[in-house]
Amino acid sequence: MRTARFALCLLPLVLALGCTEAPEPIVVELQPDALSAADFTLTVSASADTAEAGSPVTFTYTLLDWAGEDVTASYDVRTDVSPAVGVVADGGGTYRFTRVDTYSYFASVEVLGSTLVDVARVGITPGPAASIDIDADRPLAQAGDVVTMSAVVEDAFGNEVPGDVSYNVSPSAAVAG
Repeated sequence: MRTARFALCLLPLVLALGCTEAPEPIVVELQPDALSAADFTLTVSASADTAEAGSPVTFTYTLLDWAGEDVTASYDVRTDVSPAVGVVADGGGTYRFTRVDTYSYFASVEVLGSTLVDVARVGITPGPAASIDIDADRPLAQAGDVVTMSAVVEDAFGNEVPGDVSYNVSPSAAVAG
């Protein structure tokens, strides 16, 4: 090892100068001779696997070198979100998504002539109910008429919120379905 030979070469010189104590060995961690992009690891993560529409999700990325040291600040890491529709960037890797979908956050970096890429995904579900649209098949009805009604419940971003809708009629009437 280069470090060991260097320490042994200095020992006779130190003793010749009249030093009686051996010097402390110096340990130098050397890079591998054939360093490649495969010796680096790019990792992307999300603060959640799923989130409600409008909730913040923070993405982070880290580039580790061959020795496991974080070298992210030494490289130009590029990021992108797909799909781009319904994305609100809050800065600092934090995003809010307004549409129900699965979003992918990509990070890529060029290292020693090769491009490393990693991705984190987050599934977006509807937020809490914010509006209801009720539709009746007839605008007016008389006693004994059958009126078919349907309702669509949406969150604040227009995503349909699944679930059952309860109908109440006043004054009381028979309600089916």
